[in-house]
Amino acid sequence: MTLGPFVDAGAIGGIIGDPASRSARGWLVDAGGRATVGLLGGPALNFSWGQDLRTGRDAFYVTVTR
Repeated sequence: MTLGPFVDAGAIGGIIGDPASRSARGWLVDAGGRATVGLLGGPALNFSWGQDLRTGRDAFYVTVTR
């Protein structure tokens, strides 16, 4: 099992010709934690939790890797 923090940042921009997307421009910055659990010589489960530092919204997801 491994644990660790992460920070993710990315710029977003509006879609050309779509006035509604103009309000979505700017930077997104998230911080959170991640845990990876190996399954007896098989796949690994990756649990990630993050929080948008601007709005406070949470996100949680799980992925499976080999």
